[in-house]
Amino acid sequence: MADRANQTFKVVNDVAVLSFTWLGSLATGAVSNTDTNATTITPYLLGKWKVISATTIPNSSPASAPSANYDLTLKDVYGVDIMGGALTNRSATAIETVEPLIGTNQVKYPVTSALTFAVSGNTATLGGGKCHFIFERIRSLDPGVFTR
Repeated sequence: MADRANQTFKVVNDVAVLSFTWLGSLATGAVSNTDTNATTITPYLLGKWKVISATTIPNSSPASAPSANYDLTLKDVYGVDIMGGALTNRSATAIETVEPLIGTNQVKYPVTSALTFAVSGNTATLGGGKCHFIFERIRSLDPGVFTR
């Protein structure tokens, strides 16, 4: 069985949810990087939305749970993790929610390019879970937006 990370995208008013459901390979537990859908998701998010949080949900069955302390990233085309490392060392059993970071400061990070989802550190064969990234629509003159 091949590793995979499937994505879904849903918008309700001023909130968007980009979700990845991932499963490690049978051989090593590794998961291939997954680019956001370039034709539907990336153009929709670009310059109009900011990520405000992410929730990780490990598979609950012990036979399909990920390794403890696996890491997730959501990187832009410049290789910057827009979550600022907040998704490192995830629990294999607990649901966890974090906000994006710059250093130790919590921020609302705008989407400025296509994004790539990656899983690392999972060695549990067929172990996996879900990650829901929550985005908020950027309003004009929004002082809570970080720009580069």
